[in-house]
Amino acid sequence: MMIMASWVQPDLDCSPLLLELLKAVVLGVLVAALTAAQKYKCTVKWAERAASELSQDLGKSLQAELEAEQKKRVRSEIAATRLQNQLRDAFVGERELWSALVEARREDLESECGHCGLSKERELADGGVAGRYPWEEMERAKCQHDERTAPQLRPLIKTEFQYEGGADTAPEIITKEIPYSATELAKLQDRYSRLPRETETECVWRVSLTGEDRI
Repeated sequence: MMIMASWVQPDLDCSPLLLELLKAVVLGVLVAALTAAQKYKCTVKWAERAASELSQDLGKSLQAELEAEQKKRVRSEIAATRLQNQLRDAFVGERELWSALVEARREDLESECGHCGLSKERELADGGVAGRYPWEEMERAKCQHDERTAPQLRPLIKTEFQYEGGADTAPEIITKEIPYSATELAKLQDRYSRLPRETETECVWRVSLTGEDRI
C-alpha cells in the first residue's frame, strides 16, 4: 500500500477513473486480507475445538478400557475363588468318600471273618486247627487284653497241601506245629505291631498287604 501510494502520489493529474480503480484494488486487497484473517481465526478455533474433542474422546476411551480391565480382573478373581471353593469341596468329598470306603471295608472284613467263615482253601487248611484258634476266643482275648495281661501264646502251625497226579481236588493236608522262639516272637512283634501313628484299620491293611496275616 505504501508503494502504491508513493507511485500514485506524484501523478496529481491522474484521471478520476484511474483513482477509483486504484481505490477498488486497495479495497479488494484489504477485504481479501480481512477475509483470510477471519478464515485463519476460524481455522485455529476449529483446530482447537477438534483437538479438545479428540482429547476428550481419547480420555473416555482410556477410561472405558480401564473399567473393562478392572471388570475383567474382578471376574477372574471371582472365577479363581469359585474354582478354589470347588476344589476344596471336591477334596472334602473325596476324603469323606475315602473314609466311608475304609469304614465299609473294615465292616466287610469283620463280617467276613465273624459270620461268613473262612474261604474254601482255609477251611481245608484249618481242618484240625479250628479248635486251636477259635474266633470267639480271639475276640475275648482282644477285649480282655491290657498292659498287665497278655494273651496265651500258641505254637506256629504250618499247613502244606500235596496234590497227587496233578489233580486239584482232595489234596493231602500236612499240619506241623512249630513253637516260636523268643527271637522270632520279638521279630513278629516288631513287624506286626501297630505303629504309634497308625490306626487299627491301617495296621490291618498293612499286615494284609504283606500276605502274612494268616500266621
